[in-house]
Amino acid sequence: MTMEPARNNVRGALQGLRILDLSMWWAGPRATRLLVEAGAEVIKVEAPKYPDPWRGATLFHAETKGMLDHLPPSQRVNVSPGFNLENHSKLGLTLDLSTADGREILLKLVKISDVLVENYAPRVMKNFNLEYPVIREANPDIIMISMPAFGLDGEERDYVAFGATLECMMGVSYITGYEGEGPMALSQTAYTDPIGGINAALAILMGLRHRRRTGRGTHIEMAQLEGGLPFMVPAIMDYTMNGRVWGRSGNRHPWKAPHGNYPCLGEDAWVSISVGSDAEWLGFCRIMDRPDLAEDPRFVSGKPRWEHRVELDPIIEAWTRQYDPYTVMDRLQSVGIAAGPVLNAAQIVKNPHLLARDFFREVAHPVVGAHSYSLAHPQMSETPVDIRRSAPLFAEHNDYILKTLLGMTDEEIARLKEQYVICDEYRFD
Repeated sequence: MTMEPARNNVRGALQGLRILDLSMWWAGPRATRLLVEAGAEVIKVEAPKYPDPWRGATLFHAETKGMLDHLPPSQRVNVSPGFNLENHSKLGLTLDLSTADGREILLKLVKISDVLVENYAPRVMKNFNLEYPVIREANPDIIMISMPAFGLDGEERDYVAFGATLECMMGVSYITGYEGEGPMALSQTAYTDPIGGINAALAILMGLRHRRRTGRGTHIEMAQLEGGLPFMVPAIMDYTMNGRVWGRSGNRHPWKAPHGNYPCLGEDAWVSISVGSDAEWLGFCRIMDRPDLAEDPRFVSGKPRWEHRVELDPIIEAWTRQYDPYTVMDRLQSVGIAAGPVLNAAQIVKNPHLLARDFFREVAHPVVGAHSYSLAHPQMSETPVDIRRSAPLFAEHNDYILKTLLGMTDEEIARLKEQYVICDEYRFD
């Protein structure tokens, strides 16, 4: 008997909601990760020959070091940390949407689903003949969200992009880097991907609210470029109102000082500090036991402090180097100053603040073993969020979805496998 994959007993706010997830990489899967943590059922659809590329993000690099030699080739698509984080708790289905059978199966799933998520370039859903009018005909109540890089129309509609591309297009790269540096720099974080996912999740919730109020489904367009533009609002407004073009300024602030990352005791140890008012500065001087700085005309108030920030920073550094980052944070926060340690990934999973809030879950994965995974949500008291199971192995839930949800027979499924509309494992041929 084919049964629904095991889950815990947590009842989330979105229990009973079914989402078809056609998205890849980070932005779309982040949106559905937020919703699956809140209790939604998410079916992740991947093409037999072209799985989510994030499954292979670590594949070849790891192979060169022999890290995956112990695994059969078909299992090497199941080891990517990024994929396993963003797709935990989802169900995995393989389906070739370029075929008539694959398209028909997807439309059957559309009829029993609430939401469809895709982050292709606009031409892809058109090529599949699965644009919104077709989806709506199959299920008028469905909420479909499209997440193209540059929108569904306009001169740039068919351009594909990653978060790094969008950073360049919206100007973030132009202002990223230290003062006086040469070429523009990427943040190496691809901010628009997770931000796009968060925006999409909220947009889906608004679509569900709209359906509850009106009884109608909807198609939501969420261009990821537009979702990232809030990063640039201060620079855009400064140019619009004052004609100033921002340049690179490192970690310095347009008007706060001291402000930045300062070295601490220990190897590559740093703390972030931001002083936003004269009262905070007086508190800082007391903590440093430097009353002379409070009376120094260069630092007595905000404007001269900012104008003399190059002279001020070495003074701050001389003090922070005496202590570890958490000591600096605790002492400054005790007088109301924003401060926090700069943490690497290994330090984040041991961070007392996050551990106290149960931010991490240890999840056992059948291929890579047990690891700590972060929640994407704040916790909620009445409807807790959680990680219910590990990310799906490639094609893991084909039988449950095709047999239990759609009522297909073994003979029908065997034919689909023979024609490679679906598959049980990834082939490297």
